[in-house]
Amino acid sequence: MNCLSSVAYDGSRFHGFAKQPGLVTVQGHLVDVLNAFLKSPIKLFCHSRTDKGVHAMDQKIQLTLNTKIPVPRLAQILNPKLQGVCINWIKKIDDSFSITENKILKVYQYRILWSEPFPFNQHYAWFPGGSQPDIGLFKAAMELYQGRHNFKLLCKRDRSRNIQDFYREINSCHVEVNGFEWLVRIEGHGFLWGMVRHMVAYAIACAMGKLPLKTLALLLRNPEKCQKPSTKPAPASGLYLLSSIILAPDALTS
Repeated sequence: MNCLSSVAYDGSRFHGFAKQPGLVTVQGHLVDVLNAFLKSPIKLFCHSRTDKGVHAMDQKIQLTLNTKIPVPRLAQILNPKLQGVCINWIKKIDDSFSITENKILKVYQYRILWSEPFPFNQHYAWFPGGSQPDIGLFKAAMELYQGRHNFKLLCKRDRSRNIQDFYREINSCHVEVNGFEWLVRIEGHGFLWGMVRHMVAYAIACAMGKLPLKTLALLLRNPEKCQKPSTKPAPASGLYLLSSIILAPDALTS
């Protein structure tokens, strides 16, 4: 049976999404719990992985499983058995659907707090320290990302994949300020590994006067003529996958 599901998880409790030997991951935990409950092997696929510490509110996954239980009821039954993960919903879909072959529109949120680290927030935001820098420069930097650009110097290299095209389309970047809290919302397609964390870190560097806006613009326009800045990517703790929207709704009918 082919199923599609939306899951949420607390990234601070896992070594990323993808299953890894000897480590607790979101995929590994889901597979273990489902196998134990259904008493039969399952297969689980996702469109893209999240790193260690990154949170998700709506990560889409595809499941191949065998059960006589009504599929929509599985979330209610399985959620009490899961730790740090919640199944938002699950439904049966057409057997021809493959999540890895469909385009997905993603919305990420990054949370920055300009205050002293509070124990219950330490794993769920970035605390850069110091006073708030220039919000105008930060917003100007984030606006530079909108549109289609070359993000070759704003990502981590994935040696398991021979990526040649580093151009990506960012639909929108929105910054909301609530006192000491800055919320960054980024919508786009085909994000590269670590791309959002680099985007936020470089924008903060611009706001602090450590990276000129014109240099950031050049990084996006002609990375071959630039050196990658020494700025480290923003920590995973502040990053959330808010939603992932599959852009082929007709294929989701069962």
